[in-house]
Amino acid sequence: SVTLYAEAGASAPEQSIPQPEYVVDSDAFGDSDNDADSNDENIFPSISEAVSAAESDAIVGVRKAPDIDSRISINKPLTLSGFEGKPSISVTTDQEGGEDEAIAIESDNVTIQNLDLNYDGLSRDDDTHIISGIGRKGITLRGLEIKSNASYDTNAIDIRGVDLEIINNVVTDAGI
Repeated sequence: SVTLYAEAGASAPEQSIPQPEYVVDSDAFGDSDNDADSNDENIFPSISEAVSAAESDAIVGVRKAPDIDSRISINKPLTLSGFEGKPSISVTTDQEGGEDEAIAIESDNVTIQNLDLNYDGLSRDDDTHIISGIGRKGITLRGLEIKSNASYDTNAIDIRGVDLEIINNVVTDAGI
């Protein structure tokens, strides 16, 4: 078991969480006959849909998100941030398409912050990273809590590049 801590006194509520321009709130969507469904064009039921719709350099706020069961590609500079609390998101081991990562950073200048990511059900044959970004610059991972049930050497975060900031994160039972 490996647990990494940085600045033990830091916590998500002390972080500066910017006001999002796009919001992920899976509770805002339901049965199409339900009047409570969201009609706001900037509220989305999933992280993938919000990231796809977002403009470059936008802030995508996560209020409540469904499980991540297929790859989320961040292919433009943006901030993905939990807000109104630190939302908990489960990452399933059955990634559609056999992808190697749940969140793939495919752009420079991406920030992911204030999320609680839980990865359960790993077996020795699973080599899925929760967050991956290779050959990028300006990536910041801040205030993340990542929990895995891995009982062997695996990396929850696989980030390589320049100008990287990995700040105030807690990773349990997985490597960085």
